[in-house]
Amino acid sequence: MNHRPDLDRGVDKPKLAVICRHIGMPSETFIHKHIDDLYPGRTVAICQFTESAWQARSPSLVLEPDSKQSFRTRLLAKLGLKRQHAVKMQKAQRFLEEHKITTLMVEYLDLSTEWMSIAKKMGLRIFPHAHGYDVFTRLRQKGWPEKYRRLEDSDGVILVSEHSRSHLIELGLNKEKLHVVPCGVVVPEKIERSEENAIVRCLAVGRMVRKKGPLDTLEAFRQASAKNPSLRLDFVGGGYLFERADNFVRSHGLTNVVTLHGVKSHDFVMRRMREADMFIQHSVTDAETHDQEGLPVAVLEAMAHTLPVVSTVHAGIPEAVVHGVTGLLVAEHDTCGMSDGILFLAEDGKSRVQFGSAGWLRVKERFSWEAEREKLLAIMGLNGA
Repeated sequence: MNHRPDLDRGVDKPKLAVICRHIGMPSETFIHKHIDDLYPGRTVAICQFTESAWQARSPSLVLEPDSKQSFRTRLLAKLGLKRQHAVKMQKAQRFLEEHKITTLMVEYLDLSTEWMSIAKKMGLRIFPHAHGYDVFTRLRQKGWPEKYRRLEDSDGVILVSEHSRSHLIELGLNKEKLHVVPCGVVVPEKIERSEENAIVRCLAVGRMVRKKGPLDTLEAFRQASAKNPSLRLDFVGGGYLFERADNFVRSHGLTNVVTLHGVKSHDFVMRRMREADMFIQHSVTDAETHDQEGLPVAVLEAMAHTLPVVSTVHAGIPEAVVHGVTGLLVAEHDTCGMSDGILFLAEDGKSRVQFGSAGWLRVKERFSWEAEREKLLAIMGLNGA
């Protein structure tokens, strides 16, 4: 990419713009963190639309301020009318110029392809930030592999797992430009857990979509609770599979042991993590779209709260959860194996506490917010500013 001469001479301190599709989504707390805390005081945000509950701490530009306009704009785009998009990008360019931005970090690779030309035109550094869907599903769709190869002209691509990185290396991108930086989490003081509880509380957190495997998670818990009546499950998250999940709970007579909370705040999730005894998540590859996880933030947050994790050998999860050390991993769709893992931890309080302690230490050493922030700033050349 071309660089601004004044930045190269060190005359101006660099300023960062975080570009994203939407701000305020409960499942995308990592975007809020990047905007508010990555480079405080020198960051702006540009998004297509925002949830009303989100309050920006940084200067921000919303390109589509309400849902009706967002829907209309998307409809026009599908009809091949590009004028609306051009107007939005001109508006964004004026905003970037006004705030003297030098560096762009664009959340999700597919959105990044729209910003490569404006970065080149303005002489800005650009760092696409990949997560999950944008790596695995987009790469299987017509035209996207070619678009992604153009990311070779970026200043660096950031990914959350080695698993994701391997897919872009296979695509042909220069591996030296592909940086793995897992989403970091806030690590609280170590929580002391009890080895003996009359009730063993499981927690699942995630959108109820196919790649999160909510129905597999529920089936594994159903099998386990049939053998151990002390088990309880709190499931936090909404999505297109919520109704099916609710029907599953009702039809299997689980309403006394499973609570489906729907979408809740991050603070609500943190309270549940402090109260739980283990975290369970049956992530799988979506059979229809081939979508996969990157490295689920909820798994890292659970480990940070000294919870042992029962999950699957899927995407970046084994890079965080060490089988037999910080939790237990089973094959995708192996609900029997997951049930056995839940039962083992429910009945072996000592292992439950040992796994949780090891997980807390692993996150503190490798997956903290401080570690992510330091790596991102170094990659984007902002750590000395």
